[in-house]
Amino acid sequence: MTTYSVIDAAQLDAAQLAAIVQLDGASNGRKREDFFVKRFAAQQRSPGDFVSMTASDGETLVGFASCQLLQGEFGIDRLTAVLDALAVEPGSQGRGIGHGLLAELMSETRARGARELRTQAVWNQPALLDFFADTGFELAPNLILQRSTRDVKF
Repeated sequence: MTTYSVIDAAQLDAAQLAAIVQLDGASNGRKREDFFVKRFAAQQRSPGDFVSMTASDGETLVGFASCQLLQGEFGIDRLTAVLDALAVEPGSQGRGIGHGLLAELMSETRARGARELRTQAVWNQPALLDFFADTGFELAPNLILQRSTRDVKF
C-alpha cells in the first residue's frame, strides 16, 4: 500500500534528502542535489511558500513531488502553485503513484489557497508530457520557447 506524506523540511534528515536526490536522478536522468539542498533550505525558512510530498511503499521512498506557492506571478493576481519536481521510482511507475502524489499535492495547495497548478516540461520527454496530459494539464496560452544558439550552423 502506498502512503503519501507532506515533507516537513525542518525534519528532513541527510538520508531522506539523499533518497530524494537519488530518486530524482533515477527517474529524470540527472541528479540535482544542489537544487534540492537549496529548495529544502528555502522551504525550512518559509514553510508556507512550498509544498513537498513523498510517496512510500512500506519503508521505501517510491515518489515525491514539490511545488512553490507564488502570488502575482505570470500576470495573475492569485496564489498559484508551480510544480517543479516530480519523480516516481522507475520500477514503480504505472501503478498510480504519480497520480496519487499529484492529487495529494493539489489537495494541500488548495487548502493553502492556490487555485491553479502550473508546471513546465521539455517537449522531448513524451512520457512526462503524456502523464501531464492524462492528469488534466493543458498547454498554457503563454508559451516560452527556447533554443540554444551555440553550435548552430546557419
